[in-house]
Amino acid sequence: MKITFPLPKDGKDHTFCFYCHADGAQVVHDAKGRLEIHCNVCGKTSPRCIYISKAKYWLADDGELWHETGGVFVRRPDGKFLFFERQNWPFGYNIPCGHVEAGESGERGALRELNEEVGVAVTHPTLIDEVDLPDSCSAGADFHKWHVYAAKVRDYDTIRVREEGDNLRWLTLDEVLRLPMPPAIKMLVERYQQALEKI
Repeated sequence: MKITFPLPKDGKDHTFCFYCHADGAQVVHDAKGRLEIHCNVCGKTSPRCIYISKAKYWLADDGELWHETGGVFVRRPDGKFLFFERQNWPFGYNIPCGHVEAGESGERGALRELNEEVGVAVTHPTLIDEVDLPDSCSAGADFHKWHVYAAKVRDYDTIRVREEGDNLRWLTLDEVLRLPMPPAIKMLVERYQQALEKI
């Protein structure tokens, strides 16, 4: 999203309405428990907002909001990968991933999100790539710098989704490509499928 209003520089969290840009929009949930953002100023509800927080973000020369994201493809010995359904927009089957915070490296952010979302701790993931992608998120950016990692796990029977999703499934990359996925995750699977299957 191109930002046409001044962003605060106070280091605090701000939730701006996606439509009228009023600060203080409220997080609510729809009937399925999915996150939405409601604005008490204009009265509109959206799956997106413009969220300014401790996540790394910047404005490009054209005013486009960018975020930095880290994610980990988790593979078990039989070659299947961990996916779960997102509760937040964009919906679909996702890998453990999230915004890199200020002061974090891409690897550190990816590993933190991996642990927060599914309780997996790894120390030496394999870097697949660092790539800029068109990638719309619920926090308002339409472009992300991605840090893409892969990690193998042997003890996987107790892995559960802790936050931001449910319905954990172990799937081959061919299988997940037949399911609904956020567009950026689908792009990553298609782009790096051969490299990921060799991990």
